[in-house]
This record gives sequence, structure tokens and C-alpha cells, in this order.
Amino acid sequence: MAHSDRPRLTIDLNQFKLHLSLPDRNPFTLHFDTPSRRFYLSVIALVIEQMRRGNPDATVPLKDHAAVLALLNETVGGGAGSSNWSKLIGRIYRKWKEALPNLEGAPLFNVIGCKKEFDEGADKVYRFEETTKDSWANLFEYKGSRENVRLRFSVERLGLALADVSMVYGTSSEIQEGEAWDRFLRELREKNENMEPAAPDHDH
Repeated sequence: MAHSDRPRLTIDLNQFKLHLSLPDRNPFTLHFDTPSRRFYLSVIALVIEQMRRGNPDATVPLKDHAAVLALLNETVGGGAGSSNWSKLIGRIYRKWKEALPNLEGAPLFNVIGCKKEFDEGADKVYRFEETTKDSWANLFEYKGSRENVRLRFSVERLGLALADVSMVYGTSSEIQEGEAWDRFLRELREKNENMEPAAPDHDH
């Protein structure tokens, strides 16, 4: 698949950031800044990669990627929650359905360069236009539930194609576009062989 010279959406697997730049809208960067939050950005990256390799219009069945998801949970996720499949898929389903689409409350990321402000109630939120919040929320498509859930990151709802999405890992001199995900997984598998269990955090 050809890639855009000027990607509109970039997932940086070095720093666990997602950069979004759309025409006629202010660009913004989301930082997934704890181990369990990094896990969920990795899930987004997995879904995008599988869409590229298969039918880009289809949803991705997570049960086909149980081993990779467990690896992600134990490495970038710091083992913050159980890697038992029934528990892990339940977490992913809930976060994809409820937490990740919430750009205003942002329970799983920080918006770089922005501060939360009180809304009309007692909650502190990021201020975004309704169209931006709606566009972001519409990215997280799902079918089925729990063990049979299938996910899709529907970039066409932003007016984008998969060619407008870039994934970064390593440096530009080390790795070519399209190789980032494979290298990311390869290095995680190598690190996992001798990795000690990590203390859990509280975002799972």
C-alpha cells in the first residue's frame, strides 16, 4: 500500500503518541503516558496494521491475535492487568467502547499542550469543538462483544485513507515505512524473554 508523503495521522511507537492533523482544524497530539495507557495505543496500532494487511473495510477479530495482545499487555502494558484472555478481552472491549472515544474527558491519554478546564458541572475536561469530538469518537467501531469482539479504526470518517496513516518506530534511517509494527513486535518479544514482572498501575 502506498503511503502519503504528508500523513494526517501518525502513531509514534517510540514515545506512545498519536498525532492528528486535519485540514481546517487545529492539529493535536495525544500522549498515552503510563504503561497501561501505552497498551491501548498499541491495540490501536495492531488494528490499523491488520486492516492494512487484510480487508481495509472489515473489522479485525481480536481472538485471532490473542498471543500478540498478551505480549503487549506484559511488555508495554507492564502487566497492569491480567493477560488471561477472558479478562484481557473484556478490558479491551470496555476501553474501545467507552474510554478511548472520549476525547473531552480523555481517561486514557493527555492532550499535549492543553489543560483541562471545568465544564458546566464539576468535571475537568479538554475543550474541543463538537465536530472534532464526534469525529474522534466515530473512529472506534466495534462489532460483537467480549470474546467475539471485532474492532475497526475507521479513519475514513475523518476523510482519510489508510495511506494517510503513518506508524513510526526507531529512526527514519533505521526503518522504512511499513516495517515499524514488525520491528516493534520483534523487539518486544526479545525483551520479554528476560523481563521481570512490573508493579501494576491504576489505569486498567
